Amino acid sequence: MSINFTKNVNPATVGTLCLNIMGGPSADRIIDAFKYAYGENHVRAKFTITGKGANELKTENDIMDCSLRIQSLEHEDGSGHSFNMKGAIEDASAGNTKIPFHNLKFTGYYNAQLRIGHLVIFHQ
Repeated sequence: MSINFTKNVNPATVGTLCLNIMGGPSADRIIDAFKYAYGENHVRAKFTITGKGANELKTENDIMDCSLRIQSLEHEDGSGHSFNMKGAIEDASAGNTKIPFHNLKFTGYYNAQLRIGHLVIFHQ
């Protein structure tokens, strides 16, 4: 599914979106984001997301930067680099346009060594 984040994503009707992570934080930052998800000095994990394959990216609106509140975290394997995570989106933008994804829930997989993975975003 090709997504232009500034044109065809309405959080009220989003249903479920399966998106690719094409950049993100280190393993330490992921663990800190989970550890301090609700603290006074909360930590957010920032990711670069797309709904397209790498060879389909044409404009800045094809890429979304988002900040995630990680509420659940587990090691996916024994490598120490792969994580399964769940939580909520704090804020998101494509180019200079804010995307109204605040508090939408997500579940996903992320490899902190390769800095790739996927997110499934769903409306509650």
